[in-house]
Amino acid sequence: MESLLIKPVKLIWVAYNSNDNARSAKELLNDFDKHYKEIKEAEETLYALTDRHIETNESKKKRNKLNIAIEFFLDRMPKVFDPFAGGGAIPLEAARLGCRSFGNDINPVAHIIQKGSLELPQKYGKPISYSKSEFLKLYGKDEWNKLSNEDLVIVKGEALGVKIPNRLSFDVAYYAKKLLQESEKEIGHYYPTDKDGNKTIAYYWTRVGNCSNPTCKADVPLLKEFYICNKSDRKIYLNPIIKGKSIDFELKTGDCDLDGWIHSRKNLRCPICGNNTSNAELKEQFLSGKIKSRLLSVVEEKDNRKNYRLPTEIEKNITSKIVERTNEPTESLPVEYTKAFDLCNWDS
Repeated sequence: MESLLIKPVKLIWVAYNSNDNARSAKELLNDFDKHYKEIKEAEETLYALTDRHIETNESKKKRNKLNIAIEFFLDRMPKVFDPFAGGGAIPLEAARLGCRSFGNDINPVAHIIQKGSLELPQKYGKPISYSKSEFLKLYGKDEWNKLSNEDLVIVKGEALGVKIPNRLSFDVAYYAKKLLQESEKEIGHYYPTDKDGNKTIAYYWTRVGNCSNPTCKADVPLLKEFYICNKSDRKIYLNPIIKGKSIDFELKTGDCDLDGWIHSRKNLRCPICGNNTSNAELKEQFLSGKIKSRLLSVVEEKDNRKNYRLPTEIEKNITSKIVERTNEPTESLPVEYTKAFDLCNWDS
């Protein structure tokens, strides 16, 4: 594995090898500089090789030379093992100092985070040079046209290749955009752009419960609060407009002093009749399929910031246009012990 090394590791090198009384601290520091220099030279030689990702005799030879230099260096350094590494902060800092570090965790999420912070950046987050033909093969002509002249390798006025400062970050950005494009093809029609160029980016939905008072039976959005944007410099909230048993909303700015309709222990207090519908009754409504969803607000991108507005009638009925998916998981969720995995097993 390619190692992250920084100069202060000299002190560790000397301390780790201080038992060797036959050698002075100065000799050890010189020894450190020698091996550190060998790693940097081997890196520069490998990273300057065009299309080094292709397995050739030359690339294999230069890669082996770098690995040998790193291994020789790491063998002289302390070894750090964190069996409960979590997100990997200790192994990461040890690797930054040039130590041979190991991390582990029984939590699979933490393990994936460790691979993302410890292994993949060191393995792939390095410079790479591509020939034009290889770059076009991997990324396509459209991506080639987006490259800046600073990154291109130009010979006699002709671009023959490109130098990527960080292969990993480039690939992450490229494939993220590619996934976004594929998603646009599949669901982009649900997020249209209006005539002014404002693009819909999100819909703000809520569940709607039914008041248990038999003389009321109003449909009440299950809202703990009414803010849809609550920042220090920007506050926007849904202001209820109640007419009879009908509940509509308008958008207002500023502080909201209204109490939400979902209170302690997740009971629903009806804003029309004041009746309390218990959490157990709401669960029964979920299980019986009585609880529906309601679109309350639309979030769009306008002038490089989020803009909030009420939905149109067409958008309110958008769920009727969603094609039913047939490849969703069918496995049952746990229905008894859910403390270790917090979920609403009654909310299907």
